[in-house]
Amino acid sequence: LIAELAAYKSMAVVTQAEAEMVEEGRINCLMRKLDGVVKEKGRIVLELEREEEMLTNTLQKKLNQVRKEKAMLQEQIQKEHEFNLELNAKLDQSQGNSNVSIHEDEEGKDGQNGNKTNPRNSLLQGRGSNSSAVDRLTSRFQSTLEPFHDE
Repeated sequence: LIAELAAYKSMAVVTQAEAEMVEEGRINCLMRKLDGVVKEKGRIVLELEREEEMLTNTLQKKLNQVRKEKAMLQEQIQKEHEFNLELNAKLDQSQGNSNVSIHEDEEGKDGQNGNKTNPRNSLLQGRGSNSSAVDRLTSRFQSTLEPFHDE
């Protein structure tokens, strides 16, 4: 009986040792897999950070380009506005010099001051102050403005 008991104890110790070795092998395998997952996570995080930085840089470049285009368009609008004001002033001056006698004749015929129309106002009426209106005015009054180009 004692020999049997000693054999069972010895078998239990061997079985326990084998079970511990199997569990240790499983733990080591899981640890290797965990290390691989951690490395993969680190690689993915770095890749995402690089991609995010690339997107940020691309968007920043596009934003800077849009800002430059906006500034250029604002400058162009300002120049067109100044040109429009200059054109209107020259037109007013031209009409003031050449149409004085015509208006005086009209007043003399009608005897009414309210029937006079300003050709500039009728041309500009219904048109915005955008570049196409300026282009139309410029082409239409080019012959009128030629004497003023020398000034």
